[in-house]
Amino acid sequence: MLALTQHRYGKFDVFQLERVATSTPKDNEVRIKVHASGVNDWELGLMEGKPYIIRMFLGLFRPRLNIVGCEVSGVVDMTG
Repeated sequence: MLALTQHRYGKFDVFQLERVATSTPKDNEVRIKVHASGVNDWELGLMEGKPYIIRMFLGLFRPRLNIVGCEVSGVVDMTG
């Protein structure tokens, strides 16, 4: 699948369109075929790593979560 990934903190130039492996949901999880995604101030904070206290939880020098996005709209593709 194609995903916008981020391997370092910064502005919008940190995003790269990459092909990543399709995940298999575990028990009590679902996989969603995304039709639309939203961007809000939470993703902007993750992208820049600001406020700096957030880096204590998400990665000090680079983000642990490479694929950003928490607001999605789509169809459930598979259940665990």
